[in-house]
Amino acid sequence: MIRCLAIEAPNSYHNYTKAPELVEDIAGSLLGENYHQLVSRFQESTIPCLVSFTAKPIGSELSRTLFFLKLIQDGKSEIEAGSIVNIFLDSCGKSITVDRIVNIEKL
Repeated sequence: MIRCLAIEAPNSYHNYTKAPELVEDIAGSLLGENYHQLVSRFQESTIPCLVSFTAKPIGSELSRTLFFLKLIQDGKSEIEAGSIVNIFLDSCGKSITVDRIVNIEKL
């Protein structure tokens, strides 16, 4: 449900496929308004990927998934439906371990 949002990053969504927020934050701390120079170097030396992984359910996944499908059925695009459903993972500072990774897709 969030694949399109992650790749397209419409409106106010951060485009994590271009550079993680942490990279931009560190670059800003080091270079101030010239942070884009370091972010560009990061982008030149990395390959953007979309990582699929498993996570423990928080309880609303089924209802949000059904709502997403209903919105698609009603004619919304995947991006519109994903924005409305607004489901994202909050890992609460815990790393995604290798055993939870299902797929890595190079973009």
